[in-house]
Formats: sequence, C-alpha cells, structure tokens
Amino acid sequence: MAPGDELEEDAATTALAETLGHIEQIQHARLQTYDALDSAFAQYLVSGPEKDFAGFRQAVHESTQLFQKLSAQLTLIRDRFVTQGRSELADMVAELQALEKDKLSTTADYQLAAQEALERPADVDDPMDVGEADTLKRRIAQLTQQASDLVRSLKYEL
Repeated sequence: MAPGDELEEDAATTALAETLGHIEQIQHARLQTYDALDSAFAQYLVSGPEKDFAGFRQAVHESTQLFQKLSAQLTLIRDRFVTQGRSELADMVAELQALEKDKLSTTADYQLAAQEALERPADVDDPMDVGEADTLKRRIAQLTQQASDLVRSLKYEL
C-alpha cells in the first residue's frame, strides 16, 4: 500500500458511513411522516359528518412535499453511487425508492378503502369487500418491513 492510500481508504469508508447515516435519517423521516399522515387521517375519519377535509388535505399536502424532498435526496445519493461506480448500491437505493413509491400508493388506496368501509355497510356476499382496508394495511406493513430490510442490507454492503 502506497503512502496516503490508507488515508484515502479511511476517507472513503467515512464517506460511505455518512451516506448510510443519511439514508437512515431519510427513512426515519419517512416513517415519521407516515405516522403524521396516519394521525391526520384517523382524525379526519372521526371528525363526524362535517369531516375536517381541509385539515386532512393540508396534512396530505405537507406530507407530499416532504416525501418529494426526501425522494430527491435519495435520488442524489443513488446518482452519486452511479458516478462512483457502485452500481450495486445504486440499484439498492433505486429499489428502496420503488418500495416507497409502492407504499405511498398503497397508503392512498388504504385511505380510500377505509373511508368507504366506514361510509357504507360491508357487502356480506362479497368476501373481497369485507377486508380490503385490512389487506391494504397489511401490505403497507410488509412494504415498511421490506424497506427496513433493504436499509439493513445497504449497511452490510457499505
């Protein structure tokens, strides 16, 4: 090993550790945003016949803006990995983004299904109707776990 190579290797390792920390912060912020969105949705559902749609719409708007910001940060990280020739890490970040996109779409579907389930009685003759919201809620939990597992895998790759 040439003089200075060890310092370059240490700097690269430190940069990768910082990047992983940033990815973990992004995922933590996403989880907090989902929690806030879930709380706003629950409040909307229990707000009675008047339904506080304006408050829920504001929460959705704020969540959307934050999700876009966080997604843009991960895109920059993915692009940096591509530039550094770390395509396996870039692919993992792209997969994380795809999971989060699916989770957000599934969350919207869940919210619609949960609201519909409250507004109309379940169709006992249609077994698909009874548990759609529950099925979507389980899917959200699965996607959350897959994202967490992927971040853990990234940690071991770095």
